[in-house]
Amino acid sequence: MKYIQHLEKLTAYIDGDKENSELDVAIFYSDTNQCECQDPNGTPCVTYHGFYFGTGDEREPKFCPTHYFSNLGYKVTTK
Repeated sequence: MKYIQHLEKLTAYIDGDKENSELDVAIFYSDTNQCECQDPNGTPCVTYHGFYFGTGDEREPKFCPTHYFSNLGYKVTTK
């Protein structure tokens, strides 16, 4: 796996429970596909820009925008 550069950390909240559910959302860059949901027979990954989403822990899985935002049980917000 190629090095992924940490770019930015956002704040996200589980929809409907802002007070008890803060999540860290990190944006990474890589020139190779880092999405954990790569499936040639499923929904294709969006990789042309090189941005991937995950948590602040670089050991945790990373996802392309299509797979990261496909389950919108949370909202990215500003404090």
